[in-house]
Amino acid sequence: MKDSTAELARALESQGFEVSRVSRRAGAIFGNADADRLDDLRSVSEIHEIRPERSFALPPLSEKIPQ
Repeated sequence: MKDSTAELARALESQGFEVSRVSRRAGAIFGNADADRLDDLRSVSEIHEIRPERSFALPPLSEKIPQ
């Protein structure tokens, strides 16, 4: 990790964010935090966006449904 990315990851961790992966190429830090920590995480300078995880499900496999 670049020093600035490492510093940002540490700042997020100090606000209750559990860092699981850092992508320097995408400029993204991935991880988990409780929903009640979102405002604290957004207050960290250099944070441009926080996106909650989304879940989805595929339909059951069927010859009649293209996948």
